[in-house]
Amino acid sequence: MRTILKCKSFDLAIALPADMQSSKQGKDFFWLSNNAASSMKNVVIYRIRSCDTLPLSVERFCELRDSVMKINIKGEEDSMHVATVKASVKGRFYPKSRRCRYEGLWEMQGDAMGGPFICNVYKRPEGDGLIFAEGFLYAPEISNKKTLLGQLNAILGSINIKNNNGK
Repeated sequence: MRTILKCKSFDLAIALPADMQSSKQGKDFFWLSNNAASSMKNVVIYRIRSCDTLPLSVERFCELRDSVMKINIKGEEDSMHVATVKASVKGRFYPKSRRCRYEGLWEMQGDAMGGPFICNVYKRPEGDGLIFAEGFLYAPEISNKKTLLGQLNAILGSINIKNNNGK
């Protein structure tokens, strides 16, 4: 069963699987997770108020992503946080839908956690910054993560941003 979540602070709607019950909300930040022990799926949506335009360079994408993750997604200790493995990131720009797609790996600084992520970055038509919508996995016991990444991709593909032409 899927739930349509409407995030008024981001002017978007997203279809989520029913098992994504865990959440954390902050200023311009929203994190949902299924909190599963063996295959944790996470969806994060955040806004960065910036004058940047698309496409972002991989370097700039990593800088912006890491600035948000360092503050909002911590490990067991405050010194632990999610960081982007910069050498793994690939990006692609889709001009018709005014979005960029980045894929790569993340790791938990100060811990042994990590895994793949996919992220769509949208330029707000009103010019009030960028919206990042991403999915990331932690599934150390699963060697082929293709199905899980496909599920995250479907969730991200369900995003409907108000006043945005396309997804």
